[in-house]
Amino acid sequence: MEIEDLTPLAQKLINAITDSEGVQRLPSEESRLVAEKAELPIFFAHFLGELPNHATMLSVALADGYSSLVKLGAKLPFGSNAVARATLELAADLFWIADHSIDSTERARRAVSIYLIQTAATVRQLEQLRKRGDTTRTLARGISEGWDLLEDTGAQAAAQGLWPVRNNRGKIPIIGEGKPPTSQLVDNVVRVFHGQTRVNLYSLLSSTGHGEGSGLGALLDVEDTRTGPTRTYAYNATKDAWSAKFALPCARAATGAVREWLNLALPEQTHLFDANPISPIGDAG
Repeated sequence: MEIEDLTPLAQKLINAITDSEGVQRLPSEESRLVAEKAELPIFFAHFLGELPNHATMLSVALADGYSSLVKLGAKLPFGSNAVARATLELAADLFWIADHSIDSTERARRAVSIYLIQTAATVRQLEQLRKRGDTTRTLARGISEGWDLLEDTGAQAAAQGLWPVRNNRGKIPIIGEGKPPTSQLVDNVVRVFHGQTRVNLYSLLSSTGHGEGSGLGALLDVEDTRTGPTRTYAYNATKDAWSAKFALPCARAATGAVREWLNLALPEQTHLFDANPISPIGDAG
C-alpha cells in the first residue's frame, strides 16, 4: 500500500499511528496505557504490552478500508457495502480495546481475549489443513500444542483470580464475559462517533453482504415504481445516499476509534490529530 493510494483522511490515520518512515509509534511513557501496564501482574501486563501491535494493524487496515470505500464510490454500492462492513468491524475492535471508560483490569481481560481468539483461529486453520488430507506429524503436533497453549493461557488467567474462566478443550477459553458479538460492537462504535441509527447498521450491511434476497433489496432504486424485470437497481446510487449509508459512518467510526487509541497510548499525537480536521465528504471527492 503506497501513501499516494490513500485518501487524505486515511493518510491522517496512518500518520497518527506510524512515523515518517512508516514505523509503528511506541506508547509514550506518559501515556495511560503505560501506567495501566505498570499496575498489573506480569501475566496481564504482557498482553497489555501486545496491544500496540494489534492497534497498529487495525489502524492501517482502517486506512486501507476507507480508501477502498472512497474509490468504489456510489456507482458500486455492493462493493461499498462489503468494504464498509469490514471497515466498521475494524473500528469496533479498535474502540473495544482503547475505550477510555474501562479500567486496567478490564483492558487486560480484553487483551487476553483477543490473543485467545487469534490463537484459536490459527489452530483451526491447521485443523482445516488436516481435514484436506495433510497428515504430517508436524501438523498434528502443531494442532495439539496449539490447544495446549490455549488451555494453559486460560488456566493462567484463571489463576489470577479476577474472572471465571471457561476452558474446554477444542474451544476458545472464555475469560469473564468474553468478547461481545460483532454486531453489538459495531452498533456501539457507530452510536458513539456517528450517532444512533434507526436500525442496526451492521445487520443491514451483513444482510446485503451475504447475498440474502431481502438484503440485496437494499440495492434497489427506491424511486423506481416499476415492478418485475424492468425495475432499476441502484447501481447509480446518489452521492448523498452513499455518503449517509457508507462513507460518513465509516469515516466517523474510524476517526473516533483511532483517536481513542491515541488518547490511551499516544497522547502527544492527539493535538496534532485534532489540528488537522478533514471532512469525509470532501475526502470522498
